[in-house]
Amino acid sequence: MNSAINSAMKSRGTPISGWFRVAVRGLVILAETGDICSSVVMARDLNAHAVFLRRVMAQLGQANIVLAREGRDGGYYLARPAECITLAEVYLAVKAAEPHDETACPQGENEPLQLALDEVAAEAEQSLLQTLSNHTIASLMKRATVDH
Repeated sequence: MNSAINSAMKSRGTPISGWFRVAVRGLVILAETGDICSSVVMARDLNAHAVFLRRVMAQLGQANIVLAREGRDGGYYLARPAECITLAEVYLAVKAAEPHDETACPQGENEPLQLALDEVAAEAEQSLLQTLSNHTIASLMKRATVDH
């Protein structure tokens, strides 16, 4: 896989989760392959655990971003061209499946400060989604090869 994509996807203080990174990188592999790719091969290329990758791919499948073929020659492939898959779609597809740390702030969920923080977080997420909707898997791949 393109090392520029790996570098671009490393955290630089952004709110991008591991689920999202694996999803995007997996989609890049599928786009580069242009054909079906097994979870074992993808996990090896991503240096990720195959079970985790399959969980991520299942979320992308539910969102109709990838399709899966079962069986010995099975694997995943893009449901539509990389030019038609926005990063916002990918983010939303995997967001619901990410584990949430309920112990981070066990008290005060209805306190004014927490409610205000939740509003700011929702506003930040809207900005993130707006930015991600302007980029596709294909444009990210192009950007990674041009920038690096």
